Amino acid sequence: MQLKSDTSQGWSVVLFLSGFSAAWNAVVWRSMMPFFWQISLAPDDVFHWWQSGGFLLAVLFALIGAGLALLAMYYFLKQLFTPRVCVKMASAALWPSGALQVQWTVTMRQRLLDLRFGLECREEIQEQPQGNDEALHVRRAQRKVLPLWKIIDVDAEGERHATLPADLLDVVARDGGDLRWYLTVRGRVAWLPDVADDLPVTVQHAAPAT
Repeated sequence: MQLKSDTSQGWSVVLFLSGFSAAWNAVVWRSMMPFFWQISLAPDDVFHWWQSGGFLLAVLFALIGAGLALLAMYYFLKQLFTPRVCVKMASAALWPSGALQVQWTVTMRQRLLDLRFGLECREEIQEQPQGNDEALHVRRAQRKVLPLWKIIDVDAEGERHATLPADLLDVVARDGGDLRWYLTVRGRVAWLPDVADDLPVTVQHAAPAT
């Protein structure tokens, strides 16, 4: 079974910020062009424009546009240069006292300072909407954490094996929610946001019958 981090949301943010920034700057500079044209014809009007507050307002909108452009560039570089971890598991399901075999490949591994794997159980509770909010909210509570491996010198490819504890499923849903298991992948990245992927896995009570 192959597990990959979902990068579509990050690229959606990049596209939204890029489009919004381009539209904002186009409107702002299109609106400012007549003022610049008028000033070039009548330089004495600069003082009146400054006195009326139009100059400060134009600068403010231009700075907001520049900030949006820089933010879009930041998210673009983040998506482009943040390391990606692709994980492969030998089995599609896990169980107590069973074997866990994980293989991974990493892009941009030179930026990774370390790589940490863990197995985590969370209780997901659906909360009813309040007030005018019609959407259901999902609250996640950490119920069990099993650290697995910490790799300092990260290679482009790697593999680790572990035997899961017999009391793996010794966990209770305290608030009546659903228990979900995740293989957590964490990594510190130089100069960029850290890797933080939660990859859903299936944990069953016993090994499948053969």
